[in-house]
Amino acid sequence: MSEVMELRQSRSKLSLRRFARYAGVPYWQLRHFKKSTLARDAREGTRAGVREAVRKVALEHPTYGYRFLYRELRDQGQQVGLHRVRELLGELGLNPPQPRKTRKPAADVAAPPDWPSSQQLLSLVGTPYETVWF
Repeated sequence: MSEVMELRQSRSKLSLRRFARYAGVPYWQLRHFKKSTLARDAREGTRAGVREAVRKVALEHPTYGYRFLYRELRDQGQQVGLHRVRELLGELGLNPPQPRKTRKPAADVAAPPDWPSSQQLLSLVGTPYETVWF
């Protein structure tokens, strides 16, 4: 959009509406861009300050997640949202690694099984009237 506004400065004799028609850009976008330049520049300055604050706090506390960092920034007086802290951590590449559950390998069974084999059961039982209960 800034390139279009630079072109607009070279064609200053055209009205904004006619220039928008020639540039193929909706008129409301040009009007909004022109009126909001000061606010946009102020936001960029604020964003740079917040980005620096997040980077500084994240490097001081490398094990903190975005929620703890948000609380820390809020305690320091920074006006920043939780989601913005999370986005900035991703942009800066400072996300701490997530804890992962690890599986423990199954223990090998070294002892013979507790139950006797079927042949041993038959030899223990004998006749059907002499059932041995384990």
